[in-house]
Amino acid sequence: MASGFGCLCSYLQRRSVGSTMIFMVLTAMFTLPAHALEGTLNCEIQNQNLLEINDGVANQYKGYKDDLVVGDRILFYYGLKDGQTFYFRSSEDPAKSEFWADFEIGLANAMLFSQNEVFINGIEYNEDPFLSKQFAMSADSFDLGFIFGEGGFKFKRYYKSDWMGAYTYINSPFTIHSYTLDCRHITDSAWREIHSEIRTRLTK
Repeated sequence: MASGFGCLCSYLQRRSVGSTMIFMVLTAMFTLPAHALEGTLNCEIQNQNLLEINDGVANQYKGYKDDLVVGDRILFYYGLKDGQTFYFRSSEDPAKSEFWADFEIGLANAMLFSQNEVFINGIEYNEDPFLSKQFAMSADSFDLGFIFGEGGFKFKRYYKSDWMGAYTYINSPFTIHSYTLDCRHITDSAWREIHSEIRTRLTK
């Protein structure tokens, strides 16, 4: 009898632990943050050009020493955070390369740009005007960068989930560094879903 009671207690304990584990898993599933919409682009540098103008004389270079070169790859992460903020980030270390991005644009600063609701334009101002950001997107393209001169990114989808891009950086006094990119998604493309979600929020 005692043995049967012990087995029953052991069974109930195991069942209780199992129920607790299931509850914890379900709780985690239903309390996930609302920024599950994210895509990752793996971009290969196809070409780069560094142009320096000094005393009216232009000099052209292939790039900086010990920096990125043609054939190198960079990861870009884009997504919608908490349904309120679009972000775009690169995998580059800002201490090692100027090819670095960490943009966030709040939807509170966005507006529909055209009557057919294809383009969305968002501008976010900073206390330092040279760090003020701008962002425009459509179902198949997006541009983002700084309003006053430092340049930025331009991307366009050209086939299914394959994208092409360009990056331009302008530095004082007169140095212009540009790259062209060919990009593939290494995750499922979330761009159309993000565009649709943002457009829906702006039309409410």
